[in-house]
Amino acid sequence: EFLDDTLKCLKKDGLLVIGVPNNDSYYFKKDPYHTLNLPPHHMLLWNHKALAYLEEIFDLKIVDITNQPVEKVHKGMMYNNLLSGHLGSFLGKAVGLLTRFFVKQLPLFSNQGITVVATYRKT
Repeated sequence: EFLDDTLKCLKKDGLLVIGVPNNDSYYFKKDPYHTLNLPPHHMLLWNHKALAYLEEIFDLKIVDITNQPVEKVHKGMMYNNLLSGHLGSFLGKAVGLLTRFFVKQLPLFSNQGITVVATYRKT
């Protein structure tokens, strides 16, 4: 209903931009509690494939689907989750504290933005 109503307001060739949590990002996949990606925060789980499918349901043509660049704070959280998964909670936290500054400067998780943004053109 929401997209139907949105498209009624959009002129032909108008652009629709949707930004939603990227359920395929490492941040959400490895978070054992799915922090910030469960109701009431978000009712649906999205990824590139789900957003691409909207083109088949509605009068839309995909212009672009991309991940938002990873913020340093999210990179740090992903790194901590990775360490905890491999080294355990205590040792993972210790190693994370000692190395987090350097890791945030590296191009790790660069394609794992926690937000996926899709741009469509109304046909």
